[in-house]
Amino acid sequence: MKRLRRKSQNSSTPKRKGCKLEIEFGNDVKEICKYQTPAAPGFAVRCPTANEKLISAVMQKRFRTAVGLLLFLVKFSQPDISNLVRELAKVNDGATNENFKQMLRAVKFVLDTHFKVLKFKSSA
Repeated sequence: MKRLRRKSQNSSTPKRKGCKLEIEFGNDVKEICKYQTPAAPGFAVRCPTANEKLISAVMQKRFRTAVGLLLFLVKFSQPDISNLVRELAKVNDGATNENFKQMLRAVKFVLDTHFKVLKFKSSA
């Protein structure tokens, strides 16, 4: 599996992927640095304990929205983020600030790599 640059888009090309992500979370990820990977090395979600503080209901709704949009991208255009999205989906009912930050990192990765495509070569 190899990532390549996408050719320049013309008017007949559909809107780029991640556009709704950019509308919803563009301001949140502006200050995040650019990453080469969608998740931190060794990232695994921990279910929050009873004494850990969860994010607010409004932030939780935004978290679920982002995970849903990322799941769509996994299915149709970016299978390389599937492990991260699977981990984030584990805490869809109660995320912590740490989980929210990882979700923002994933969104930033998708927005920064919208111009790349995956190309599979057969081994035969």
